[in-house]
Amino acid sequence: MLSTILTMVVLVIPPLVLLYVMLVRPWHLKWGATQAEVRRTFAGDDLVPEPVMTYTRAVTVQAPAERVWPWLVQIGYERGGWYSYDGLQRLVGVAKYVDGHKSANRIVPELQQLQVGDPIRLADDPAPAFTVHTITPNQDLILLGEDDTGFRVTWSFHLEERADGSTRLLARQRLVFPPRIGPWLMWRGVELPNFIMERKMLLGIKQRTEKEHTA
Repeated sequence: MLSTILTMVVLVIPPLVLLYVMLVRPWHLKWGATQAEVRRTFAGDDLVPEPVMTYTRAVTVQAPAERVWPWLVQIGYERGGWYSYDGLQRLVGVAKYVDGHKSANRIVPELQQLQVGDPIRLADDPAPAFTVHTITPNQDLILLGEDDTGFRVTWSFHLEERADGSTRLLARQRLVFPPRIGPWLMWRGVELPNFIMERKMLLGIKQRTEKEHTA
């Protein structure tokens, strides 16, 4: 029985890993983004000039940038939430938002005064938090996380309004950490869950913006 299980593992796991590395990972690292957007330099890229890992994802919102921006600036724990899978957030105990355990479906006036230096927390302390590094209204929101071990990450959002009145909402992360196998395995391990949650977040912002814009 044990030998059968080991044989199955040997036969199944390598093809699955190869499938992920060759097809799934390249797809989710640039989900929704064009090749031109992936190659472009955006504000904040210079904060992590030589990333070990990076991605660019995007969605088109059928509304002007000024209607997308209010939803973007209120993201965060104990703020407007993440517009993602709130049930999963509740399951791990990190769904604490201004509207309870559900991401906001409204623009919250008291969360619109975001400032450089403000924290964007992921959970209760001592969980890591981002710091607002750059705010360019209706255009760029750049969050920075770092510690004294050499870890440094940017999570940036960019709005680009098109001639037809729609807006491209882009999310980019650039990450560098000490050259050790532990951090490398950890971040590779969270890449796919991160994509699942962030994809839903981008779609959540799109849905809320378009609903409010056409109301």
